[in-house]
Amino acid sequence: MKILIDTNVLIPLEPTSPAQIEALTKPATTLVRTLEEAGYQLFIHPFMPVDIERDRDEARRQLRELLLKKYLPLPAPPPIPEAWVESLGNPEAHSRDWVEQHLLAAVRSNGGGSSSPRIFAFTGLRSASD
Repeated sequence: MKILIDTNVLIPLEPTSPAQIEALTKPATTLVRTLEEAGYQLFIHPFMPVDIERDRDEARRQLRELLLKKYLPLPAPPPIPEAWVESLGNPEAHSRDWVEQHLLAAVRSNGGGSSSPRIFAFTGLRSASD
């Protein structure tokens, strides 16, 4: 099975300094270990770097861009369906909504093809206190 992770999962998985370790880092690492032990494949959407590029902290952005390269990009994700543009609007290219719609389109299409294993997305985590 393919698991598509979002930036909201990547950030706690990849702290860029000891100060960046957050409450969700431990559950995120536990989730990834559990998924990998179960034989699932982790992927990122090829447009995830667009989210990272918006980080105004240049040193952190550069480190996250480097860390992002260890994840496999989802092969051949589909475009946003035209019907979505009609009902949800056409988000500005490279905006957060644009990236999110592409991620959802990949999940909806089963990862880019009917012969692909089922794909699920993790777009966020909650700490035990939430």
